[in-house]
Amino acid sequence: MADLIQIKRSETVNNFANIVFGELAFTTNGDILYIGDSTNAVSIPIAGRRTPGTLSANQAIVVNSSSYVDILKTANLVANAIHVDAIVLTSNGSITNVETIVVTTSNTVDLNVSGNGTINSLFVTGNIVADGDISNVDTIYAKDIQVGNTLSVNGDIILRGDNITIGDGGDVISIGATVNSHIIPDSNTTYDLGSSTSIWRKLFTKEINEGVDSPLNHKVDVLWKKIGFNKTRTDFITNKTALDETQISNMIIAPSEIWTDANSIASTKPASNTSVAIVYNELELTEDTSSTSLRTWKTNIINWIPPRFGSTYQITVYSDTAGSTNPASNGTQLFETGSGNNDEWYFDYQSGVLHFIGSSLPSSVTAGKSVFISGAKYNGNTGFTGTALTGANLVNATITSLSTPLEVKDGGTGVSSFTANSILGAANSSTLSFKTGSNGQVMIVTDNDVEFSDLDGGTY
Repeated sequence: MADLIQIKRSETVNNFANIVFGELAFTTNGDILYIGDSTNAVSIPIAGRRTPGTLSANQAIVVNSSSYVDILKTANLVANAIHVDAIVLTSNGSITNVETIVVTTSNTVDLNVSGNGTINSLFVTGNIVADGDISNVDTIYAKDIQVGNTLSVNGDIILRGDNITIGDGGDVISIGATVNSHIIPDSNTTYDLGSSTSIWRKLFTKEINEGVDSPLNHKVDVLWKKIGFNKTRTDFITNKTALDETQISNMIIAPSEIWTDANSIASTKPASNTSVAIVYNELELTEDTSSTSLRTWKTNIINWIPPRFGSTYQITVYSDTAGSTNPASNGTQLFETGSGNNDEWYFDYQSGVLHFIGSSLPSSVTAGKSVFISGAKYNGNTGFTGTALTGANLVNATITSLSTPLEVKDGGTGVSSFTANSILGAANSSTLSFKTGSNGQVMIVTDNDVEFSDLDGGTY
């Protein structure tokens, strides 16, 4: 029978306090093997029973030949810094209160910081492929981040790079925020907003500026100056407003609509009615209920005298309580250019209709209010009857008949019929007379007249 090596044993103590230097002792209270140190007073645990899945004090981790741990499986890991090739967490695993995680290769990482755990910085030189959540991370430094499902960010987002691509052509982007900066294309006149099959429904904008070479700007400017001001467009609106244009371009008017007495319109609006102008002071308009509410107002009077006859014919517009008798004093004057809130108006002098062309109504134009204007209406004769033609130049005109011949003083003859075989002579400043002689007679001038007579040797 072989010899037995006996060591000190106990079933009650869990730590031997008095074993000598080099002495072994084992206790079944924890199943731990101790050895005494050189002081003969302290016992050191060196081996014993271990709980599976738990790495406790005084236990070692054995690394491989490269000084790596091939696989480390843990439910909870508490550390100041972890440098690993890959982090593989179980479904319930978590990394708690880690200052820095450095992932050095392109391994797949499913990182879930749960509970109150916090990672101050995450440095990744490879890829993070996250099918789960990455939460409670102060800062992530990464070369590439791929998110397989949803990326939710509660704080600010700053994207920097030479090229930033959002979507791959089949994605839908929903913007639930406002934009507080300009949106500027990378190339001039290259990209579109919408398409022929995907059209934006409404465009709300203060102005559309397509540049000085924009065909739309040119055409609108021509119409604005022609229709609104009877002017010819000679320059860009940035250089010349309608009031700056000097070339008159009147619209073609049917003969029945010609203002026959237009030359009698004074260059300054009269204070009271005249034969050609009726003056209206603070005339209350009627709302056009077929249009958007409060947008259009009618005078029910045509042929208002426009400012082309003089600047004082420019109408003045007021808003005041319906039925007001003094809107100029009690109401609010509304200016053609508006108040700066896109609330300008336009008045059609021919139809007598006022329309708020801006995107907004003036703040004083509300329910219960009316619009009033002051101006003048043309009240002279209209239509050309052929009985009078004043201040006209006839060029290549054909005259079929004259009821009253043109007088001599005006370059005419003063006669309405001609006598054959006769000579016209000046009788007076109004008319010429026909002089007729007989065979053998001669024409003689006597007393500022012309006559035919026989030559008889008398004195002439």
